Amino acid sequence: MNDATRDYVTGAPEMAEGGCDQKAGGDTAAIFIRYASQDVGIGNAVCAPSRMRTTLAGIVATFGHALQRKFRKGVAFLVALIIAAGAAVAAAASNEPIEYLDQETGATVTTVGRPLVFFRNRSDFPGKAQDYVTLAAAAVNQSGKMSYVLIGYFWWFGAPPKAELAPSAAETLALQADDRNIQLVLRAASAHELGIGVPVHRPPLGNATAYVYAIDLSTMGIIAESHQLAVHLQNDGTSLTYTLFEDRRPALRELVHRFNRTD
Repeated sequence: MNDATRDYVTGAPEMAEGGCDQKAGGDTAAIFIRYASQDVGIGNAVCAPSRMRTTLAGIVATFGHALQRKFRKGVAFLVALIIAAGAAVAAAASNEPIEYLDQETGATVTTVGRPLVFFRNRSDFPGKAQDYVTLAAAAVNQSGKMSYVLIGYFWWFGAPPKAELAPSAAETLALQADDRNIQLVLRAASAHELGIGVPVHRPPLGNATAYVYAIDLSTMGIIAESHQLAVHLQNDGTSLTYTLFEDRRPALRELVHRFNRTD
């Protein structure tokens, strides 16, 4: 039998004379192939320049593209994972109470990381106007004297109301926590007089007045652990109900737990 042993290089500028005398095209990289066969037909088949070059180039290109796709997907997944982890950390951190020394009053104020927000759709502008009530729990330490309060704001979004809430409406504010009706007592003193000189969780729109309601730590705990929450108030003889806009009770629980540990 004849011994057919040949060297094949695809991508070389010029091939040696005999069997594999094809030229490379473009920027195809040189690939060195050595084969040995006693069958000349097999040797010639292996040394089929155009077919071999096309097949190998296709395999290399396909493999390279696959690696690039895998790499891009891996990077994209990693970035998404980092963003998700960062969002989770940020969400967890936002429930942590905020504590600061009020530069105007000298009191140490500790407030929830996120306040409770309630809303109602206004009947005269259905779907286009909402009224809101924000309740931010806080603890104020004035020279060792501790007091607990809820800072309330009444505000709106969308079309302005035909008439503002009557001043007396703030005095009728009640929280429905499951089967408990908690009537909030409006303090006569202002937030500043109670030691809060810097506004706590002021609404993003308008210039709402801050109303201060007296509360104790145990009642805060009842609100934080309740399953259903709503706000009721009377405005010029009309009963208004606000439902929970977003569940931020975990932030209130964090505040209650902090002071339960220190008491």
